[in-house]
Amino acid sequence: MKKFFTDLISSFNIAGIYIFLWYLALLTQNEIIVVPYVGQLCLLSALSISIYAFVKLWNIKSIPYLQGAKMLVILFTFYGIVLIIDTPVIHLSFNGQNNQSYWFLEEVYKSILPIFAFFYLTIKGKLTRSNLQIWTVLFVIQAYYIYMNFYQGKDIIQSSFETTNIVNSMAYLFIAIIPGVPLFKRQYLQYVIFALCLIMVLLAMKRGALLIGALTLLWYVYVQSKVYAKKKNVVRIVFLAFFIYLILYGLMYVYNSILLDNAFFQERLDETLAGGTSGRDRISLHFWNYYLNEMNFLEEMFGIGAYGTIRTYINFAHNDWLEILICEGLLGIVCYIIYWLKLYKTIKLIKGYNSIFVILTLFAIIQFLKTFFSMSINDMMLYTTAPVGYALGQLYLQKSNRVKVNVEID
Repeated sequence: MKKFFTDLISSFNIAGIYIFLWYLALLTQNEIIVVPYVGQLCLLSALSISIYAFVKLWNIKSIPYLQGAKMLVILFTFYGIVLIIDTPVIHLSFNGQNNQSYWFLEEVYKSILPIFAFFYLTIKGKLTRSNLQIWTVLFVIQAYYIYMNFYQGKDIIQSSFETTNIVNSMAYLFIAIIPGVPLFKRQYLQYVIFALCLIMVLLAMKRGALLIGALTLLWYVYVQSKVYAKKKNVVRIVFLAFFIYLILYGLMYVYNSILLDNAFFQERLDETLAGGTSGRDRISLHFWNYYLNEMNFLEEMFGIGAYGTIRTYINFAHNDWLEILICEGLLGIVCYIIYWLKLYKTIKLIKGYNSIFVILTLFAIIQFLKTFFSMSINDMMLYTTAPVGYALGQLYLQKSNRVKVNVEID
């Protein structure tokens, strides 16, 4: 316990302050804390640090992912500036509200730029593994409060984990925490946090998040088993098998005791088995028809501009590939493909199954799957960008032989 508080205090260097700014901004954004202007000031300060790091890392070429991410930032910045000049206010048909056009850039910068900041803080020695372990615990606590606050926002006061006929989109907060799980050196802590994330996702009844959670669990178990089998560590293999048993037991307990008699959950399950997609198939069909039949050659090549989907239909595409195709055209799609290839190339630089490999592959699985049915490139969360930026920074330090870093899976 003494070491925990010592690490907690040491976490509040420049890296800790940076994380705390985002942490506080999230709390105010979700109305956990309501203090005038605090959220805006935290957001502005955090974005300023992020932009500074982005500029400082402009010439970094040894980490391909940063090149791909930089290319997307430049692309979206151009389209965002054009949107601000052309259409200062965007009307959202699905909720009747008006959005300021600069929100497009704000979403992109909040999503991508923190990776550069965490990378920069890591290579400067300001962000350490022990610091991130402390913050990951705090991320779990924050995610829980935001998750439960979602129900209160729907006028549903819950005194327990009883589910209702509400799908909790805050499930993705717990999905976002998963890439940070390998930061913990003690395996039981990894298992506990992973299990907690999956249980919260199951309770939220968010089908996309459930799919991602299941696939990341399979990948995580596969990597762990490969490492332990190679080391011939029988004790760890047994421990891993016991973890799998506990995960399955916990999920079945939640299902049998809470969800089995829930009519709304059964309705969602039946809808899924019948191929239901919550209207996303109808949205996708509309945008495909719009691209093929209503856009001219220049629009097909370069898109109709940022927020183009919401300006021509009642909703966003809920699919990164379609969203980019409509808004930035084939130019955007080519850039997005390059971005993913750069991430793949970065992962290929890693030798063996170490924690850097696990963090980045979990990140790749989660974000790539989200591109097909949710927001991905403009919705990367603090809980994810922190460990990813750290992992990329450690990879850079290894490749530049500036320091020997212990990132092996124990």
